[in-house]
Amino acid sequence: MKTTSDTSQVQLREPSHGQPHTPQASPSCQVIREDEGVRLYVSLPGVTREALSVSLQDNLLVVTGKRHFKTPGDWTCHRSSSQPGGYQLKLRLRPDLDPASIQAELAEGILTLSLSQRESARARQIAVN
Repeated sequence: MKTTSDTSQVQLREPSHGQPHTPQASPSCQVIREDEGVRLYVSLPGVTREALSVSLQDNLLVVTGKRHFKTPGDWTCHRSSSQPGGYQLKLRLRPDLDPASIQAELAEGILTLSLSQRESARARQIAVN
């Protein structure tokens, strides 16, 4: 299986004008091309399944997640490397990928998305008569 890493399809979210803005970070994303399709690994630390949304419309894949950090009642936070808010990532899918084949799994803060190549875009041997 030949794999390559490609992040050229990642498009960062731009602030929406006229709407309330909540702080959102762009999560790190690794795109691996495989023989049969594409696999994406999106880092979403602090995001639970309940706070995660993955949508696809007009070949635009949108991943949105909210993270919640709770400080124990008797603790005082003096400095934090993480900000409350969330993540948003937008990806424009290539036309050779089959949006109906998308599968998603969240484990240990990593969202794995798998997409297969359309049957018509796969390499095949042609018989010559």
